[in-house]
Amino acid sequence: MPILITAPDQRPDEVQPGRPRTSGGWSMNLVWLSFVLGAAIVSYAHSIGNRALEGQKTHFTIFWIGVFTFLLPALWKLLSRKTRDLDRYLLVIAIGLYSYFPKFLAYPGRPAFFDEYAHTVQTDRLFDTGLLFLPNNQVVIIGDYPVMHAFVASIRHLTGLSTYVASVIMIMTLHVIALIAIFAIAARITDSRHVGGIAAAFYGIGPGFWGFNTMFAYETFAIILFLWSMVALVHMLMSESTAWSRTGWLIIGIIISFTLSGTHHLSSYLNLIVIGAFVAASLYMLIRKRELPENFWEGLIFFMVTLAFVGWWFINQAPNTKDYLQPYIQGGLSDTFGFLSTSESGGGDAPAQRKLFEGSTIPLYEQILSFATPVISMLVAGLSLLVQWKRGLKRSTALGITLTAGVYFIVYPMMLSAQGAEGARRSWSFTSAGLAIVAAIGIQAVTLWKRPTLRVMGTFAVMGTMAILMIGNLAVGLNEVYRFSGRFIYGSDTRSVTNEIVDAADWFARTQGVDQKLIGDRTSQIVFHQHAHVQLGVPDGAYPIWDFILSDTPPSEYLLDRVAEEGLRYVVVDKRGTTNIPMIGFYLDQKEPLAGGRKAPLSRATLDKWEKMDYALRIYESNEMMIFRLDQSAFDTSYRQVGNIGSTIGSSR
Repeated sequence: MPILITAPDQRPDEVQPGRPRTSGGWSMNLVWLSFVLGAAIVSYAHSIGNRALEGQKTHFTIFWIGVFTFLLPALWKLLSRKTRDLDRYLLVIAIGLYSYFPKFLAYPGRPAFFDEYAHTVQTDRLFDTGLLFLPNNQVVIIGDYPVMHAFVASIRHLTGLSTYVASVIMIMTLHVIALIAIFAIAARITDSRHVGGIAAAFYGIGPGFWGFNTMFAYETFAIILFLWSMVALVHMLMSESTAWSRTGWLIIGIIISFTLSGTHHLSSYLNLIVIGAFVAASLYMLIRKRELPENFWEGLIFFMVTLAFVGWWFINQAPNTKDYLQPYIQGGLSDTFGFLSTSESGGGDAPAQRKLFEGSTIPLYEQILSFATPVISMLVAGLSLLVQWKRGLKRSTALGITLTAGVYFIVYPMMLSAQGAEGARRSWSFTSAGLAIVAAIGIQAVTLWKRPTLRVMGTFAVMGTMAILMIGNLAVGLNEVYRFSGRFIYGSDTRSVTNEIVDAADWFARTQGVDQKLIGDRTSQIVFHQHAHVQLGVPDGAYPIWDFILSDTPPSEYLLDRVAEEGLRYVVVDKRGTTNIPMIGFYLDQKEPLAGGRKAPLSRATLDKWEKMDYALRIYESNEMMIFRLDQSAFDTSYRQVGNIGSTIGSSR
C-alpha cells in the first residue's frame, strides 16, 4: 500500500529574489469585495429563514450562494501558485472568520444549544465565586474540566465583558487559530506554504467546522489545543537532532497536552491516539533505518508524559467521566457491531439501524451530497497516495499524518448507529486535520500541471469538489433548526426558548432566589439554570422525578420521600407539553419512558393532577407556564411518619 511522504518543496512563482510583490493585485481586491458581498447574502438568507414557513427551502439556496460568493474566489487564490504568502495567510484568516458568521447571525445575543447554556452557567458561576470544579446538574461532567471556563472568566475580569461577548470573541479567534495550526502542520511536513494554504481551506470546509466547532463548549476550546499539540509534535520531529528547538517544541507540546487534559475528556484521549500514531511511525522508520532514534525516543517521552497527565486527571480530578462516557461508548460500539455482524450473517436480531435524515427538513440535494461526501473524500485521499507512489517514504511525520487521516474513515460505520453517530461526528473535527493535509498534497499536484488548459480545468474541478464536500459536511452535522433561527418549535433546544419562559425564570430569581432545587422540561431547565442558577434534579430509573411532568397521577410515596431527601422544592410546568411532542423526542431526559417513541403528546391529566396535590402550591402562572412550590412538610407518607416517630423517641431519650 502506498504511504504518504513528504512532498518536495514547491516554491510559488512570485518568490523572486530582489523583486518581491508589494500587493495582491486586482484579483485580491475582488476577493475582499466578495467577502463583503457574500456576508450580505448570508445575512439575507438568515433573515428569510427567520420568517420561513414549514416546507419553504429558499433560504437554503440563498445561504449557499452567499457562502460560495466568497469561498470559491478564496479557494481559487489559495490553489494558485502565484498567490503571495501574505495573501495566503490573510485568506486563511478570512475563512476562519467567515465560517463563524452564520452561527452568529442565527443566534445573536444568547446561547443557542443545550451545551452552550450549561457552559455559560458554569462560566458565570466560576466568575462569581472564583471556585473551580463546581458541580453542574445540566451537563454533569463539565464541572470536572474547568480550563475553558477559567479562561473565559479571566477575560471577563480583564475586560469587563459579559460571558456571551467574551465567548463570541474567543470562538471567532479560535476558528482562525485552528486554520493557522493546519497551515503550520502542512507547511512544515511538505515544506510548502502552497500546500499549507490548501490544507487549511480543506479543513475549513470539513465536518463540524461551520457547525459544531462554532459552539461555546469545552470541546471547541480543546480542538485548538489538540491541533497545536500536533504542531509542536511535528515541529519537534522535523527539527535537527541537535537543535535546541526540539527540546523547546517538546516542552510546549507537553504543556499544551496537560492543559488539554483539564479541558475535555475525549479530546485528550484522541490527542494520545494521534501522538501514539506518530510514535509508531517513528519506530517503523527507525527499524527500517530511515530516521535517527531521537525521533522515536523523544516522541515516546511526549506520549508517556501525556499519558501520565491524562491518567492522573481521569483518576483524581474527573470522577464523573467513566460513568458519563460508558453508556455512550458501549451503546455505540454494541449497536454498530451488532447490526454489522447480523447483516453479514443474515440474522434478524441486530439492533435497530439508524435511519439517516429521518424527519429531516434540509433540501434533498444536501442529503444526496452528504452520501457522496465519504466517497469523494476517499477518492481525494487516494489521489494523494497515488501522487506519492514513486517517491518512497522519507519522514515519520508524513506516515503519522496518514495514519491520523485513516481514523477519519474507520468511524464511518458508526454513523449507522443511533448512539455511535454523535461520537463519529465529533471525532471528525480532530481526524479531519489529517485528512486535510493528506488531501492537500494530492490537490496541489493538480495545480502543478504544466499545460495551462489542464491546470485551469483541474483547478475548477478541485473547487467544485470542495464545494460538494462543504455542502455534504454541513448537511451531516447540522439540521435546519440548528442552522437557522426561525419559528417556534416545541422541544427543539434552539427554537423552543421564548420570552415567556425567560420572564418566568427572571421572576423566579427575583422572588425565590438563586440556587434553588428545581425540575422541569428540558427547555425550562436550561433557561432557569442560566437565569436563576437553579440546581436541577437529575432523574433516572431509581429516581423518576420526570413523573411530576409526565405522569397522569400524583407522585408515589417513594418519589415524595426521595424528593424530600434531595431537597427538591420547585416544579416548572410548560402547558404546551399536552399539545406538542418535543422535536428532540423526550420532555426531560433521554432515559425517560417512551423517549424517542412517543406517538401523542402528554394527556390533559398531567396538568389536572396538580389540583389533587395539596402540598403543591401554585406560585406563578402565565399563558403557558406554571411554577409550583412543594411543601415538603405536608408530604403525607408512611416512611416520613415512621421517621418522625423514630426521631421523637430518640430525642426523648
